[in-house]
Amino acid sequence: KASNINASLIYAERELWSPQCSLWKRYRVARPRLPQLEDGQTRWVDLPKNSPMNFGGFVGTHNKEYLDALDMWVSQFEETKNLDDVMTIAGPPGSGKSASARIFVERLVDSMNLSVHQVNKWRMVINASQYANELGGLWGKLSRFLEPPIERFIVTKYRLVVIDNFASIPPSYQQGLKAITTANAGKVKYLFICEDPKECMTGFFLSKATILKTKRIAERDALRVVLSLCSNNNIGYELDGIKLAFDQNSDYNLSAIIDLIQEVFVNAHYVSKENVVKVRGLHLPPPEIPPSTAMQPYARCKICTLVPPCKHITEESL
Repeated sequence: KASNINASLIYAERELWSPQCSLWKRYRVARPRLPQLEDGQTRWVDLPKNSPMNFGGFVGTHNKEYLDALDMWVSQFEETKNLDDVMTIAGPPGSGKSASARIFVERLVDSMNLSVHQVNKWRMVINASQYANELGGLWGKLSRFLEPPIERFIVTKYRLVVIDNFASIPPSYQQGLKAITTANAGKVKYLFICEDPKECMTGFFLSKATILKTKRIAERDALRVVLSLCSNNNIGYELDGIKLAFDQNSDYNLSAIIDLIQEVFVNAHYVSKENVVKVRGLHLPPPEIPPSTAMQPYARCKICTLVPPCKHITEESL
């Protein structure tokens, strides 16, 4: 019997959605806080403090081959050898494409010892989704950025242009970018970030692009990232609330899961199942309560430890 109990405990510790799983204990939030004004102003996924600081900071081993290749790009860029003018990071949403690209650029900046002023003359980072209605003007801005000759203090002969969310650029508008690319051949390296290059890029860019692909994060690794974020930022949560957030994003899209948790926290102050349902307007089937459970007394209040109703749990709410 003792061996059966031990086996059950080991299974519970390995089962992600069991309260016995070690992740829930490791990332327990002892002092949940209330949301501040800045919590609703910027996406948490865009904050550097919530992203890996280097390639070794990514959770899991599913993207090791991709990160090793991206690390090699750094040295190839410095030596200007064997690196095509157009580079593309592709993969499923929430798999770390933008975060890894940011680290790639930071590594290049560090290797060249550039000041802020010099960095602004050497690289341009564009989030295409923010220019949906002014792509024509954006190409003019990009042309002006590339127009002056590269300055002597920059140790490489190439500038770098990073375009995130490349899928936001319709094929018809990519002709303007094609003209810029052709006019500046041998002077600029381009880094495009998208989910599927074949669906969003014209043949011109596909024929020139070296493509690295990320892989979808494993469920355990995704849960570890989310709970770590809650723990580091004192975001109060319950297991059922996190579970429902994951159920709404069954592909483990980390960006979408964190966006949902941020929305619930800002609007309801606590990530519980009830708050996720309320904030997202979900319609879940009512729970099925077996007769034996219905005969049991209510669980004690977590605040005052009395059996409800009490001053924290009213008879109406029961």
